[in-house]
Amino acid sequence: MRTSAVQVLSFAVAGLVLALIGVYGVLAYEVGQRRREIGIRTALGASRRRITAMMLLEAGKLAMIGVLVGLPAAMIAMGMLRDVLHPTSPTDATVYAMVGAVTVLVAVLAAWVPARRAARVDPVIAMKGDA
Repeated sequence: MRTSAVQVLSFAVAGLVLALIGVYGVLAYEVGQRRREIGIRTALGASRRRITAMMLLEAGKLAMIGVLVGLPAAMIAMGMLRDVLHPTSPTDATVYAMVGAVTVLVAVLAAWVPARRAARVDPVIAMKGDA
């Protein structure tokens, strides 16, 4: 039983790391695609803080959508792992809330670097399209 719990924990950590890498990649790509828009916002007076907050909010929204879509699949999977779950039940709302919160937190942390990069976009270079 203990070995099964360790295996489930290892897969959970691996999934969290993959989610971190995936969110970072998607946000980095999106910053590249929206470089011109971000440059225009900066030229019109948007602060670095505002640009960073905009990108982090977008990452949080995407993560929340992912959590809401993944929740039914997680409930089905937890039903199949009933034997490994000794102290909790497969329908424990606290566990789902904690996992959802950690997932959103990891997504926002993964978006931090691309968001900071977006905030440093030089409006003149972004308008020329050289960047």
